Amino acid sequence: MQARAIAKNIGVTPRKARLIVDLVRGKAIEDAYAILENTNKSASLPVLKVIKSATANAVKNLNLKADDLFVKEIFVDEAIKMRRFLPRAKGSASGLVKRWSHITAVVSDEIGERKIKKAKVEPVVAKVEEKKVKKAKTETKTKAKKSEGKGAK
Repeated sequence: MQARAIAKNIGVTPRKARLIVDLVRGKAIEDAYAILENTNKSASLPVLKVIKSATANAVKNLNLKADDLFVKEIFVDEAIKMRRFLPRAKGSASGLVKRWSHITAVVSDEIGERKIKKAKVEPVVAKVEEKKVKKAKTETKTKAKKSEGKGAK
């Protein structure tokens, strides 16, 4: 089952908030709390509040256990843009856009979706290991060529 929470018109730019949101997507709730509490960014507090709200919704309304939950979806949308002016030299002014954002979090206890996410990571590890093996083979070939060249002199 899923529970969601939305925070609207948060005074953080969407670009900065997306950096924080990407850190906790797909993580267990306790891990997400730990990451956000130790991240020194302005967007970490609003993101933490949204995840806590979604968790509270899941526990209270759907009777789910907080230990089983993970962050299934979390994303940031643009909200209002306040346009301001900065005074500049010689009586002119330049524009300034203050961007705000909407943060949406969905928590779930469905284990099958977490397994799919872990399965995607394993082939990447295998590719990295293959590259290491190929690199080791090329290094041994170059060492062999160097040793043959020394013996011929």
